Amino acid sequence: MSDEMRELYVWLDDRLQQIATAQSDAHGRLRADMSAGFTDLRARFHDVFEQARTLSDRTLVIEVERKMERRAWVKVGVIYGAIAGAVTSGVVSAAIRVIME
Repeated sequence: MSDEMRELYVWLDDRLQQIATAQSDAHGRLRADMSAGFTDLRARFHDVFEQARTLSDRTLVIEVERKMERRAWVKVGVIYGAIAGAVTSGVVSAAIRVIME
């Protein structure tokens, strides 16, 4: 192998090593940037998910409270209905007795 070919081979090998080192450094920087970006995204989504969970829990509490209020009003309606039925029955019974006498 001639000296010129050997020098060309050494130069080419050195250049390829420089390119490989530059690529490796760029790849490391890119991975570090991506890792930092994904960490930031995870933190933001954690806040969003926490807000959604809080809203969901609050909605569940509101719905449960509404169901409890409906049940309470149904009970009140049943009691008032029973009282109204008893009063109506008493009035009708009294009216029939008055008419029959």
